Amino acid sequence: MFMTRKACLVLFVYTVASTAVNTTNFDLKSSKRIISSELIKRDVIVPSLIDCAFQCSSYDFCETASFDNETKLCNLSTSCNPDTLVSQTATSIRKRSTREFEPIFVACSGNEQSVLDTWRTPSMGGGIVNINDPCTVGHLRSSIIDNWNGSIIDQVH
Repeated sequence: MFMTRKACLVLFVYTVASTAVNTTNFDLKSSKRIISSELIKRDVIVPSLIDCAFQCSSYDFCETASFDNETKLCNLSTSCNPDTLVSQTATSIRKRSTREFEPIFVACSGNEQSVLDTWRTPSMGGGIVNINDPCTVGHLRSSIIDNWNGSIIDQVH
């Protein structure tokens, strides 16, 4: 990402979360039905896939759902990636994130610091508060990088 003042590289991440009702906020997988019964928090009978998506959007715990067009059963699950079974009459949906991206690294020109060294050096504190910081002393680095493998990161932008 390039800013008008200085050239900067900015990495952002976000995790799974959504409250929208529109089905465009879901990823669809045809012919898949959720089978992880311990992760299914609620089963409801609804007339359509859109109504199933609405049900999933209505509950904070719901990350995925599956709708069976034949039985009209909508399974709401807490898992982002539950076990599924092939079913010709079912469709699985997973919420897309609507959160803003969180900056994890900002590299700025002109501070005479190595970008690679800054990336590799563990952070002393939490997140990046202001990405518009001129970073004349050094690049900006979030502690999320230190726990990258243990973080629930949905996308990097």
